[in-house]
Amino acid sequence: MPHPAILPAAAGVGAINATTRIGSATQTLPGTSMQVIVYARGQAEGDVMARTKHSLRRRLFRLTAAVVVGMGLVAGTAGPAIAAPQPPGAEEPTSGGFCTYHNWGGRFYCGTGRVWAMPNRLRELFVIGTDLSVWTRWETTNGSSGWVDLQGACLPAYTFVLRTYAASPAEMRLRCTGTDYRIWYKHRYSSGAWTGWNPE
Repeated sequence: MPHPAILPAAAGVGAINATTRIGSATQTLPGTSMQVIVYARGQAEGDVMARTKHSLRRRLFRLTAAVVVGMGLVAGTAGPAIAAPQPPGAEEPTSGGFCTYHNWGGRFYCGTGRVWAMPNRLRELFVIGTDLSVWTRWETTNGSSGWVDLQGACLPAYTFVLRTYAASPAEMRLRCTGTDYRIWYKHRYSSGAWTGWNPE
């Protein structure tokens, strides 16, 4: 039987480490806007971590105790806070057909968000901004980056595709329809270096 999660989650477990069998999922705590990342041991990818009111209360108590111990407050010394990647949160509409992300902010054309699961299991997000430029932001092990302008001039109502490569998971390519109605691409190499925008 799988070891119970520290916190409950309605979402399926993802990003399972094949060696340690530790996975994670995210959930918004009931009655709050606070999102938590749930870690589970002994789970398989796609497993659902169930939740009941009783288990939520018990597991929240365990989490609180773990955080207090992890910060060194039990011994009376302050230590580092527990850090975790910060997901973007929900896409929320603003005015004029634009959206923002609950946790990451930004202002972009609704529905243009594309997510890339990086080889280190963190996520990178790409959107078409109000200036028609492609913008990106990614999770880090202790939060997230800021928004970075990848330039370009992409029409949000047309092609905007993120292509990955099974043979080289650290490489990817963005494709979009430019303001000249041609298809343009920007390639990311496994080294992390990007090309400029090139016509196809």
